[in-house]
Amino acid sequence: MLIAARLYSDRIWLVEKLSRDALFTLSAPSTSAEARDAIERRLRTGEKIRANQIRMMSNAESAKH
Repeated sequence: MLIAARLYSDRIWLVEKLSRDALFTLSAPSTSAEARDAIERRLRTGEKIRANQIRMMSNAESAKH
């Protein structure tokens, strides 16, 4: 929870759009910065994103490197 609070304390709009599980997944150290950026861009457009989608996107970004 502290990691999520530290990462997103200035982006309340993002916290309000995600479930707790999705927020924890997004802020997890295993989620790459590239995946976080891509997810944040999608959230800004109004897309709804769930925790399993975040995990899949993070895994896809990790596989690229």
